[in-house]
Parts: sequence; C-alpha cells; structure tokens
Amino acid sequence: LEIGKLADLIVIDTNSPHLVPMYDPVSHIVYTIRGSDVRDVVIGGKMIIRNKKLLTIDHAGVMKRASRLGKAIYLTTQD
Repeated sequence: LEIGKLADLIVIDTNSPHLVPMYDPVSHIVYTIRGSDVRDVVIGGKMIIRNKKLLTIDHAGVMKRASRLGKAIYLTTQD
C-alpha cells in the first residue's frame, strides 16, 4: 500500500470454528476460507462492504424489486 494509491483489499474474520487453529495462513486462504468469512472489502480505495454489510446499494429496495419482478414473471408463466 502506498499513500495516494487506490487499494483493493479484503479483511477476513478468522474467528470461525473452521479456521481454528490456523497453522498456515496462506494455506487457509487458499483451501479453507469461505466467502462468508470476508468481513470488509475495499475496491479502488472505496469501502464497499463493512462488517459484512454491502454499502453501495439499497439492499431492502433491491429485495423488494426482485420480489415484484419474480411475481410478474410467475404470472406470465401461468398462461
């Protein structure tokens, strides 16, 4: 990391039972860590996920719209 440069990085929560004990961090990253273990994500220097919460979209709004679209698709298949 350098001052003035954009960074892409993740922070992994290593307090899950499947990650203990961690003898070899590199091996754990390759073979054991799951997507659900990622706590924070920074892309291009911008925080995208913090404490496993997506910050860049309205989650409730997306879920509501997806539900409406799902119902509309279902109704069109009932003809």
